[in-house]
Amino acid sequence: MGRATARTLGCAALLVIAITGCAAPGGTTSAGPPATASRTPTPVAPTDLPASVAASPGATLAVLPDDRAGTALDRPFTYRGVVLINKDHPVSKGYAPKVGESYQLVPEADRAFGRMLAAAKKDGVAIIWRVGYRSYAIQQQLAENPPTQYGADAEFYVAQPGRSEHQAGLAVDVASKAGFGTRFPETKEFAWLRAHAHEYGFILRYPEGKTAITGLNYEPWHYRYIGPAAAAAFGPSSTLTLEEYLGGR
Repeated sequence: MGRATARTLGCAALLVIAITGCAAPGGTTSAGPPATASRTPTPVAPTDLPASVAASPGATLAVLPDDRAGTALDRPFTYRGVVLINKDHPVSKGYAPKVGESYQLVPEADRAFGRMLAAAKKDGVAIIWRVGYRSYAIQQQLAENPPTQYGADAEFYVAQPGRSEHQAGLAVDVASKAGFGTRFPETKEFAWLRAHAHEYGFILRYPEGKTAITGLNYEPWHYRYIGPAAAAAFGPSSTLTLEEYLGGR
């Protein structure tokens, strides 16, 4: 779906796109029983992880200290200069950042995503934008009515309201005409993103085999903006998670 099309969609169509943004569009998702994370008393220090190298798939991380409560939850948890939103660090329904019109991301991320699409196009790669910002209310609808293809694994694909990165305007779902959803990794668009996304500040947010750490299953279509400086530690084809980079869940 192109930028112009996204702008002209009616409210009902936007709701459909927003609700299905993290679904495996047009495909059937199959996944084994999600791994169960256990907590260790001390987080892994980010400096112990070399660039582009992730901890082992069975790694566990402690929850980072987060003393936010009440109205403090109207702003996201930030650690080492990076926003972290997950099941351990939620935001309230009152958090609604200003996002750009082009890709529904916060301004810095919106511009970076545009530059990334332009660079990909020069290389003959056509990355399709699907959804950026998703409100607390829409995330709640999605969590209450998850895509049927997820089956019993729905909770490991659909974040609960307040626990989705889409609410921060920092996450974007993408696709390719050649393959989308679970088939997206078969495309040149996916290969290009794995090689270059970090150069523009984006990372593959939920790598394969890291459910025990991220709390969500592999989503090859979901990319998160953390800025070029932080993303440089991930490098090309990295399976490092944001939790591992920050040293805790």
